[in-house]
Parts: sequence; structure tokens; C-alpha cells
Amino acid sequence: MTRAASMLIKPGDNVLELGATLQDTSMAIALAAGPDGTVVQLDVKRKVPKGSKATRTNFGRNSTKLSPPSSSVSSLASCTFHELSKISDYISTINLHIHLPISVFVCDIQAMTGADLPSQLETITLLRTLLLTCPKTSSPTIIIKSSSLNTLSLRLIHSQRLTSPLPHLPRSSLPFIISTVGVKSYRSTIPYTLKPSDCVLEIGCHAGTTTNLLNKATQGGAIGVDIGMKILKSARVNYPTVKFERGDAWKTAELARIRWKVMEEVESLEGRVYDVIYLDVGGLSGGDGLLDSLALLDSLSFALEPRVIIIKSLSVQRLASSLKPFARIWQK
Repeated sequence: MTRAASMLIKPGDNVLELGATLQDTSMAIALAAGPDGTVVQLDVKRKVPKGSKATRTNFGRNSTKLSPPSSSVSSLASCTFHELSKISDYISTINLHIHLPISVFVCDIQAMTGADLPSQLETITLLRTLLLTCPKTSSPTIIIKSSSLNTLSLRLIHSQRLTSPLPHLPRSSLPFIISTVGVKSYRSTIPYTLKPSDCVLEIGCHAGTTTNLLNKATQGGAIGVDIGMKILKSARVNYPTVKFERGDAWKTAELARIRWKVMEEVESLEGRVYDVIYLDVGGLSGGDGLLDSLALLDSLSFALEPRVIIIKSLSVQRLASSLKPFARIWQK
């Protein structure tokens, strides 16, 4: 976080630090923003457990004021610290005390909660609320300490960056996620994601055209599932040699049973239920379905253990465009 703040915050920036420990990272933020910048620091009140011999320092913060060396004072941004009684108070505090548009958000949510690592859904939900609540510039920078989002950023690939076949992943790894928008982009991923022996599932097969293309591209075969019987009837008429079944995207056990029912004789060389999943579900393809999309991707990843999931979703595409692991920025 300290290195990211030093690299990404520019002189004159207005910064909001959520989970301010008033230690190295807070100092780096104030130095990077410089005397022309401002920093609003928020953190929850820290408590030392009763009977503990530890000090407040052991619990992340030992004061309510940044304590820079005297030689650095003139180089720091104007800093204002607000201590919150509970984490939910950050919204009312922002409304009361932040009036300038924020250009950089620095978030250490675990430092604020003091609990287990927040999930990617919890983190994104808090960030969305923060961005809706707080005045901000048109394209703010968000620096966030989150192992779950960092892991996601390493797996999530924008379809336009897909220029070669994906590397091999051990079965224990979470799958790559390819984000696409539109039918053309969705289908253009086929040469880069499939191996000849793959067993493929398309969830939301509609008229069956993409499932048919997937079936032709792999010897392992493809299954198309949809929740609508009329849609399935049409798909079976259009492509009588392709397997179509009724299935619900959210019922992963049902999807696994379809695999063994329809393709019992076809074994995945990597021991997966499905090697590749294509996902085109109504309600997820637009710009407002991010949380539902991520929840479904998690469910499919853990239950069916695919090597890669290709999703047609504008909201996931936007996330893929904006989510960057700091290691890659640092290496540049």
C-alpha cells in the first residue's frame, strides 16, 4: 500500500484514506499529495481487549494524529482525521466533512473491520457505496488492499487481451474468467479457450448456435442448458446432433448431474466436471449485474471446477478494464 500510494498519488490530489492507521501508508499518502493536496483520514475507534497487556499499536493505530518528522511537515498535505464509532458511520462522516471532489481513494477495509479478510463481494459492495456517497473526480484512482480482489485481478481477462491460448492450470486452481460483450466477442474466444478433449457447458444456450460451434470445436462435446422449454425445443430442432438439457445456472448440483447423465462415457482428462463453461444468462449481461455475476462465477468455480469460464457481461467487462494488480503496475 505504501509503495502504491507513493507511485499513484500526485501532488495536489484530494485523497480519502479509509482504514487510516496513521503509520507508514498514511505518511506516504500525505507526502505524495504534497502541500497543495488534502487528505481525509477515516478509521474506526480501536479498542484493546480487556485484560490484554498489548497497546493500541498492536491493533493497528496508537493515536488520532499523524506524527511526521519535523523536517517533513512543510511537505505534507493538509490532513484531517475522523475516528468513527462503527464502520457504518463512514457514510454520514463523508456527507458532513468531504466537500472537495476526491481524486484518489485508498482503502484498507480489513484494517477498519479488524475481522477476517473481506470477500470480493463485500469489498466491491463497500466500494460501490463509497463511490455513490462521496464527491469525486470523473475518473478517480482507487488503491485497495484486498487479497480477494488481487486474486480476481490475476484471473480476470478482458476478451480483447486474449491473443493466445490460455496457460495450463492445475485442477486445484480457480479458473480463468474471460469477460466478453456481445455475441461476436463471446464466440471469438473459442479458439483460445478450448482443447480438443474438453467437455464444455454453455449456460443460457438460447437457440443453440454457440453450443453448436462449441460442439464442433471439441471432441469431448458440448452441452447447452437453458431454463425455458420452448427455447430448448427450438435449439433441438435447429441442431439435432447437439445435446440440450433444461437447467438453472444457480443450481450447480443439477448442472453436475446433467454432465454425468448426458456424457457419462466422456471423461475429462483433468478430472473436472466441465473443462470449460460459457455463460450467457439474462440479467447478467447488462451493466448492473456485477454482484450477481461474481456470486454466480464463484458458485460455478467451486462446484464444477472448470479451467476457464467465459461470461457475456458488460459489468464484468468494465471490472476487467479497471481492475489491475499493483504488481503489474510496479513491474512497468
